[in-house]
Amino acid sequence: MYRYYCLERYELDEELFSKTETQLFKSPLFGTEKEYLSDCSTTLSLIMANERISALLKKSIRELETGKNETSVPNKSHMLWTDSKAALIELAYALQSRGSVNQGKSDVKSIIQILEETFNVETGNFYRTYQSMRIRKKNRTVYLDNLKDSLEKRMDEADME
Repeated sequence: MYRYYCLERYELDEELFSKTETQLFKSPLFGTEKEYLSDCSTTLSLIMANERISALLKKSIRELETGKNETSVPNKSHMLWTDSKAALIELAYALQSRGSVNQGKSDVKSIIQILEETFNVETGNFYRTYQSMRIRKKNRTVYLDNLKDSLEKRMDEADME
């Protein structure tokens, strides 16, 4: 599961993250969440939580070693994301899929971190949100479609002036 997550694989998501019981992985957790989560989603949650704890510990060690507090960012953006978090996640995945950042060498996590910092927002579990978008039956790119329509409407209005 860890390798699947790190490699940003997607082809088995519907099987792994459906609510039906899977025998591929066994969750170390127990309790009522079994009603709502698959074994793989609880395992993925633990992996992601451990990554965050590890990053926090590494940051704390760096701060102790350098004597600098990394949490005080002097150039914090004053821009605020006013659309949904899912819209920002959809945008980040689109940028990564298109290869628009660093000649396509940036991963989604890095792009989302930059967007979060730029727009002063926390997306939370962006991977889970992406899975929800993928499972949508009717329109999987609602935000991008609306974004395109809005730009075309603006251009049409500018042409009429």
